[in-house]
Parts: sequence; C-alpha cells; structure tokens
Amino acid sequence: MALLKCNDCGGPVSSNAQRCPRCGARAPHKASIFEGFLLFVALVVLFGIFKDCGG
Repeated sequence: MALLKCNDCGGPVSSNAQRCPRCGARAPHKASIFEGFLLFVALVVLFGIFKDCGG
C-alpha cells in the first residue's frame, strides 16, 4: 500500500482507496504493467495502420 497525492486537493490518498478522504475526488492510481503493455500494443497497432495509409 502506497500513499499517492490527490490530484484535486493534494492530500495523501491510499493506493487502495476509491476516493480521497479529504475532498471525495476519485483517487489517483498507478498504472500497472498490464496497462502499460496494452497501451504499447495499441500504439504499435495505430502506428502500423497510419503507416500503411501514408503510402
């Protein structure tokens, strides 16, 4: 469990929390390795699509 900084009020928020205890804003989260991998795959696919359209 790590403490993250709330994007709205700047207060500490547990990485397990759904909302900030100070202001009620949605809690920030760290991207997991799986999310990073999915983003990478999506970018590679989009790059391939646009590369084929250009020429």
